[in-house]
Amino acid sequence: MRFVVTVRNLSSLTLGGSAVVSHVDVPMNQLGFPPSSLKGVMRTAATVAVREGLARGFTACGEVEPTYLGIAHSDGPCDVCRLFGYPGSMGSKVVVRLTRGEAPTFTLTRVSIDDGSGTAEEGKLFTQEVYSPGTQFTFEVDLLSQDARLRKLLLYSMAVLRTWRVGRNSLVDLRLEGVVNGGNLVPLCQAVKCDGEETELQEALKEWMWEV
Repeated sequence: MRFVVTVRNLSSLTLGGSAVVSHVDVPMNQLGFPPSSLKGVMRTAATVAVREGLARGFTACGEVEPTYLGIAHSDGPCDVCRLFGYPGSMGSKVVVRLTRGEAPTFTLTRVSIDDGSGTAEEGKLFTQEVYSPGTQFTFEVDLLSQDARLRKLLLYSMAVLRTWRVGRNSLVDLRLEGVVNGGNLVPLCQAVKCDGEETELQEALKEWMWEV
């Protein structure tokens, strides 16, 4: 099943970029919104939804290290790991692609901070490209499973993502545009049979949560 979502940043958004390596030039951290960044935040949001009791009846181990995952999964993988994958598994059941994200940016000049002393490093200025608040990005989110429980958990991850942060502490909103069905974009509950919980999530997600 393919979901189409639009993500809109509420504050200045910076993602990606590389380390500063020059003491003379002013390097540029290249901007982007990698699909992996959205997927990572969705995974975190799913864990939060479970642990905060919003997504009832689901499990989340909250682990990423293989050693601890083995212990946490002694009785089988948790629902979040079943959905998003984990080391040694057959792979994630969620695939994310950016389909539209071209937008004007502005630049900020910043100074590098020494991790040890917490002070500015002389001669280490760098600039970052930043998306202005209100920039919209469209993603396709493929759910490679027919499991209705995992579909519902994915919806919860989208809902909680709207109260979470992306990239360098940026707030974002998310709107569910629909799912692809027979080549057309239709509401989720038109394409599949939804229970009351999924219907409520669909209704909440079809509108922006925050005003820009």
